[in-house]
Amino acid sequence: MKKIACLLLVLFGLQNTNANSGIKSIETDYTIMKVRVMQYKNTTKIIGTSYEGTVVCYDYSGKLQWKNKLSGFMNNDIYCADIDKDGKDEVLAPNADGNIYCLDDDGKLLWKFRQNSAPLLSATVVSDGTTKYVVCGGYDKNVHYLTTTGKLIKSIPSTSYSIEKKFKNHAINYLRTVQQNGQEVLVVLSAFNTNYDQGVLYYFKPLEDKPYQFAKMKGKGGGGSCPGTFAINDIIPGNTEILLGGNGLNKLQVSVASVEKCSAEKMNFRFNNERTDLGKVGYRLASAEAVPYKNSFKYYVLFGSRMFLVAPEKNGEATEIIESNYAFNDMCKDANNQKILLASAQSGGSCIHVLDYTNNDWKKDFEKLNPPGKIAKILMNTSDFSKKLRKFKTPNWESQKVTVKVMSSGLEKEEINALARENSKNLVIIEDVRKLYPHVENWDRSEMENKVSRETRDHRKKYDLTSNQAFSSFKKGLDASGTGIQYWQGHGRDVYFYSLPTIKRVVDYAGDKTVIPVFAELEQHDADIEWMVEDFMYPLASYLQGTNSFISMRNKHLFWQSVVYTPAWKRLVSGEFPDAFVSSMEESNSKTMDMSISGRMGLWAAGSMNQWGARFTRDNPCYDRLRQLSYQKVPNHALRMFVHQIASGASVVHNTKVNAAYQKVLWDMIAKGILYVPTRNEIVSFNPVHVSMLTPDSLFLERNHVKDVTIYDADFEKNNPMVISRTTGVFAGAPVTKWDFSNYASGAKERRLEFLPSYTNGMVLTTPPTDKNSKRGTLESHLHPIYKNNTKEFFTDGRNYYSDVAKTKTYKADEYYTTVKKAIEEGAQKMPLTVKGRVAWVTAQTAPKHLRLTLVDGGYVNPDDRVATVTFHTAKVKKIINLLTNEEVKFNSEKATIIVPCGLFVFLDIELKKAL
Repeated sequence: MKKIACLLLVLFGLQNTNANSGIKSIETDYTIMKVRVMQYKNTTKIIGTSYEGTVVCYDYSGKLQWKNKLSGFMNNDIYCADIDKDGKDEVLAPNADGNIYCLDDDGKLLWKFRQNSAPLLSATVVSDGTTKYVVCGGYDKNVHYLTTTGKLIKSIPSTSYSIEKKFKNHAINYLRTVQQNGQEVLVVLSAFNTNYDQGVLYYFKPLEDKPYQFAKMKGKGGGGSCPGTFAINDIIPGNTEILLGGNGLNKLQVSVASVEKCSAEKMNFRFNNERTDLGKVGYRLASAEAVPYKNSFKYYVLFGSRMFLVAPEKNGEATEIIESNYAFNDMCKDANNQKILLASAQSGGSCIHVLDYTNNDWKKDFEKLNPPGKIAKILMNTSDFSKKLRKFKTPNWESQKVTVKVMSSGLEKEEINALARENSKNLVIIEDVRKLYPHVENWDRSEMENKVSRETRDHRKKYDLTSNQAFSSFKKGLDASGTGIQYWQGHGRDVYFYSLPTIKRVVDYAGDKTVIPVFAELEQHDADIEWMVEDFMYPLASYLQGTNSFISMRNKHLFWQSVVYTPAWKRLVSGEFPDAFVSSMEESNSKTMDMSISGRMGLWAAGSMNQWGARFTRDNPCYDRLRQLSYQKVPNHALRMFVHQIASGASVVHNTKVNAAYQKVLWDMIAKGILYVPTRNEIVSFNPVHVSMLTPDSLFLERNHVKDVTIYDADFEKNNPMVISRTTGVFAGAPVTKWDFSNYASGAKERRLEFLPSYTNGMVLTTPPTDKNSKRGTLESHLHPIYKNNTKEFFTDGRNYYSDVAKTKTYKADEYYTTVKKAIEEGAQKMPLTVKGRVAWVTAQTAPKHLRLTLVDGGYVNPDDRVATVTFHTAKVKKIINLLTNEEVKFNSEKATIIVPCGLFVFLDIELKKAL
């Protein structure tokens, strides 16, 4: 009973509530992304904003004061200030939908302001004497001054004051106010690029058009230098500092800017071993605050799951490191109450954590913190699932035909062997070639005709191996593995890490074992790429065709719906090498995952490739590197993504090891067979409508830029409606248009982390155009018999729709989408079933009278209990069984309602009265 009582305390948010705790956790039932404090006369209240954009207010006892769902889109910032001088703060929420929302102290909407469709990133309040102004800005590159009732006073374009020679303008990364010489001034932090830009601090007197001073960050910009957090240290009078936390893979950078001196330099951390002290490799965003200490202060820097306590003096105390079990979405200081507030844990948490930095116990409490609420629920649900999985027996009518090849499982040799004994037919694990990275072959490229291929090198690699030395490493890897090896063959422009003769030698030596060359980020679509593909990629593919080896192409953004349809890749799309190419993704910083799945599955279903792949890496949850939150310690988001994509037929899985003990449940599911992997002709959840991609329109190709944040153009957006739109970096988290593929097909409402898309009317594939003379065959020839003579094809180049491949008639995206949408809805009626709810789903036929329905909690980083409504169309159902629990599910002839547990999935067997 004691254990049950403790579990209930954790689940319902009552952990760490005794008076002596250094940390208290407030359960909100939301994934809290940002935290702030607001003043309510003589008291302080906690403000949070959720993943969905809901603003919540709590008091320090943990009691909810109010909440407001606003627009349903994310708030990029929260700022609290008393703008009407009644002693109670209002709340400003600059939103991804382009609005700034102003809420009163009770959470009621006072007003909103919107200048255009560009997401707003930041807001503040500045005073000019007794007059106050609301100031906001973002990706439209303007500083907007508003009255305290939301009326526009003036806009200051960044082109009018930017000092950068390379850029004519910049996005508004942050807006805040500081005191200088007794006067309040506005500080603007610029941004040009989300990956290689440190920005400039501009100081403005209220309402003035030009800054009176500015501070550039010292040093060259590089990966990990972009500021994503902004805090002010005013503990010591006359020594005000601005603390800017940078982003990065394994690089901790905090810039400290002196307001009075108008200077900026990097914080000195004084580590013993920087790589070890930073913790395990992963993409993180630093948050910094200054906390009083003796007669001075210390910087508290949150970076991933570690808190660094840094002395400001150059010869001060060594940096102290306190490590938690979790990383958190945000941190802010409440100076009045001597507290640090932490937003929810990045692994799907739902709490606001209150750290009392005056309490000597806070450090040990931080180290052992296990958040209540959804984190506890996810762990409990996964544990319960694993226990029940041990008793699972594959139904006797199921016979899985597909073997899943897992690249980098993270498992130890003994665990790999145990899984092979469980079911080697279902699962094969292929590991890296050890001790090879970062060494690659140094071979003679001088005779290459193409200058780019001849001269390009990856700066992260050491070109220091002979062919024999490289082959020796590959040979050792193959000798140590019973299944095969995978390795990096190229990145970006340089695909020549190892010469073709060396790799042919390796493939020959491998015999029946698998060799997987990985190519990452082949995004370009120019003549140089065309030359490279013909010189290296296709000869390699030709050599691999007919072997057990294949190429894994790990490409970003919209590659599988745009670049793959450019001239360089025509032979791939044609089906000339269906066994030699496998699609995968480098999802970092992408915003179009729902379409990535459609594109990869479309090429597989059409016969261009006979396998398709899925990949997880640490920065998958990043949709905007300026706010990079990608250090999940419990990779539940990856688990659910893999379950959905493998259940959809993905048979090549590239995994980055994070918490291997937790991830092991996935490999167990594949080996045991509860995660059924269908062939393409077993899937019956494809919508009969498919959208065929023609040669991409140039504007569609150009909109693949996700790191440049200075390209928003209101006139362009108004005058160029696109079938696939708002894909650039300036639309991170923004609403999709009503005529966008994501809206009418996948059910996505925004450009953010749609790894688990709903596709309520069934998966709408994006495919090559039907060509009966193609080597790949026709789409219908590869699909389930229910699709024979039953598919409907639409044509697009990403910008417009067309009547046919020849583009005889052109249809505008914002007009013709209703025709496509209607066809998809009508097509759904011809399917066995469809599913509504915030779930990802897939249906496959496992026997003449049996369907496998897989349902997955669709909240990627905001998991929750989900309600899935299954509607039956052509399927005449006899019985539904939950395969994990063996329990019968209630239904009627038309519908069934299924609860998908938080962070989990449900596997159903649907027995039919008669075969499809």
